[in-house]
Amino acid sequence: LINEFLCPICSQLVEVPVITPCTHVFCRNCYCEWVQQQQQDEQTTRCPKCNINLQSAAVPELQRANPLAWRLLCRVQVRCPLTDKGCTWKGDYGEVSSHLVNSDTHHSLQGTQSSTGASQRDTAEALKQQGNQKFEIGSFREAIKLYSKAIALEPTVGAFYGNRAAAWLRVGAVDECISDSRRAIELDPGHTKSHVRLCKAMCEKGDILGAHRHMEEAAQRLPDNEEIQREYAKHVTLQMAFQEGSQAFADGNMQRALECYEALAQETGAASFQLLVARALVAMGNCDRAIGMTLRMIKSNESNADAYAVRGQALLFNGDMDQSVKHLREALRLDPDHSEAQKAHKKAKVVTDSFGKGKDAVMQRHFLEAVELFSKAIDVGGIPPKSALITQLYSERANSYLRLGEHDKCLADCQSALEGRDDCKEAWVCRAAALIATKRHEEALKEMTSLQQMFEHDTLVKHWKDKADFELRKTKRTDYYAVLCCSTVATEGEVKNAYKARALEWHPDRHSGGDTGVTREEAEQRFKMIGEALEVLGDEKKRKLYDEGYDKEGIEEKIREGQRGHHGHGHGHHGNSH
Repeated sequence: LINEFLCPICSQLVEVPVITPCTHVFCRNCYCEWVQQQQQDEQTTRCPKCNINLQSAAVPELQRANPLAWRLLCRVQVRCPLTDKGCTWKGDYGEVSSHLVNSDTHHSLQGTQSSTGASQRDTAEALKQQGNQKFEIGSFREAIKLYSKAIALEPTVGAFYGNRAAAWLRVGAVDECISDSRRAIELDPGHTKSHVRLCKAMCEKGDILGAHRHMEEAAQRLPDNEEIQREYAKHVTLQMAFQEGSQAFADGNMQRALECYEALAQETGAASFQLLVARALVAMGNCDRAIGMTLRMIKSNESNADAYAVRGQALLFNGDMDQSVKHLREALRLDPDHSEAQKAHKKAKVVTDSFGKGKDAVMQRHFLEAVELFSKAIDVGGIPPKSALITQLYSERANSYLRLGEHDKCLADCQSALEGRDDCKEAWVCRAAALIATKRHEEALKEMTSLQQMFEHDTLVKHWKDKADFELRKTKRTDYYAVLCCSTVATEGEVKNAYKARALEWHPDRHSGGDTGVTREEAEQRFKMIGEALEVLGDEKKRKLYDEGYDKEGIEEKIREGQRGHHGHGHGHHGNSH
């Protein structure tokens, strides 16, 4: 049975076993290294044992893919990896990790082989090696326990603290990493990795200046250490980028601040610099990206109050007010004294409350009250001009101004909304309505025609485009009542009488001699227009359409539509009678 669980690559009992589709079991690390090496030479991935082509290089862990096989492996009897150090433990494979990290085991080995400290040091070194193995497979918490046991046996070995510091950093325990790194440096001032790791941990906390000072001191103490000198040069560059980014942020130059912070984040990978990137993005109104970044930070560390605070602001400025308040409350739960979260939460409450009440006021047609409430939300300050929130607030207030007939204020707010987001359909439509109301029909039609290309199948956009087109054509149509010199409320008889009088006055034969001051061509055009006026105003249906605002072309189109509809209805009725 045990042969089934020997890794074909290292020939040892599998460590963190994975299983291929062909049911061969390997150590995860052995398999990953094999795949990485093979993919450098070939495009395909083959099983290291049977050489068959695997569809995917990714393979599941044995515990999940084959629980029965995992249970069998866990029952395999093994000895403690520290058997050669005097440990007599024997037990199930599944209990090895628990035995190794148990703080009560292995302390009795301190004097088993000699009265000197040799066996104790050997045992501590063996525990460190076991910790290294756990570290390599990603079991960082178990590695920390093993390193801690090694330190308990030999507390003066700097490398043990350095290894534990590396594991602390991998689990996000930055303070513990800093403490162990400092201790490692105290015991071994030339321990290069501890200097580098200490500065990395300090950068994780956002202490770029402290990291720079430490690396500067290390470079002075170790002038011949090439790696330390390279790290110092890197930290000089990082400090300059940090100072430039901070100054740009303070000056409101968010684009430059973003560039500096992104360079810091890319160089170090530190969460603190990623948070600076997110803050710059929020200040620029690029909230979608900031929301994604802070979500990854929170998943990595659910106690990151800073990430909750920045994400809460990003959600607010993105228009998701309820989620914003929830995230800011969580930030304050994690850190009640978090000043950034306190200010942002107060702002979010004002905006959310004012916006909700403003929408309610609009529903109740209390537009003046709505304007005041939306203004309160806008005036809270600090909302990025390119954010979805400011666009939404200006758009809502513009709509209220429109309902109040304050068209200039409406247009001003629409402009502010569109400066934030030029794809805000509601602001464009509101602007079109205000332009139409102020007789700027041609401008409205032009804008709605362009908008329809963006929202091709949107019925609201189509409606306002047609409305602008209708109003524009209405202003350009001939005034038939003026042509006939009759009132808009004239009866059918009065219209006909007016026609007769005008037709007699403008008959071309009366102006053929040139003695009337009007040429025959001018008279003919006028006479034709008088005939058109009678054709429209003398017909009840056409006159009704004309009074509604349709021009001659529009009237004819509506008449044709009515005839087609009547014909279709009549045809269907005829068919049903059979």
